[in-house]
Amino acid sequence: MGTRQSRRTGRALTVPQVCHELNVGRVTVYGLIDSGELSAFRVGKNYRIEPEDLERYKIHGKAQVHAHGADVAAPGEATLQVKGDRP
Repeated sequence: MGTRQSRRTGRALTVPQVCHELNVGRVTVYGLIDSGELSAFRVGKNYRIEPEDLERYKIHGKAQVHAHGADVAAPGEATLQVKGDRP
């Protein structure tokens, strides 16, 4: 009789941990969960996110940015478009 190994490699993350990882607020993380973009499960009233699901979300997000050819500014870097001189 062999032992079964879990596919899970890490401990489930809390919403504040995901906020820190993505550098976003709680409302954003809850929105991602509610929209189905980020998989999560409940433990009592709290959500938990598997590290693999967070990585999948980040990879999927990168693929969407590259597919749409989005120009993303680096943190702290502003973009400015000038349409013309004003008198």
